[in-house]
Amino acid sequence: PNFGKALLLKGAALYRFLGQPNDGLALLRRFVQLRPEVGEGHLILGQALADGGQMDAAIASLRRAADLAPPNDRRAADALAKLAPPGKR
Repeated sequence: PNFGKALLLKGAALYRFLGQPNDGLALLRRFVQLRPEVGEGHLILGQALADGGQMDAAIASLRRAADLAPPNDRRAADALAKLAPPGKR
C-alpha cells in the first residue's frame, strides 16, 4: 500500500483508462504524500485534477511539479500555461 511507483502507476491507470477517477486520484494523492520530492507525481496529479475540473488544485500541483522539474523538462510548465491566466503562473 505504500510502494510509491505502484501507487503512481495504478493511480494513473485507474484515472485515465479504467474509469475509476476517484480511486485513481486517491492513489495519486497518496503518492504525493509519500514522495513529495518527486515532480512526476505532482505532474500526473495536476493533469488528473485539471481533467476533473478542479482547477485551483491542479494549478497548485502543476506549480509544484514545475518547481521540481529538471531544467529540460517543460511538461509541467506547459500544462500550467494552458490552465493559468498569465498573471497567475
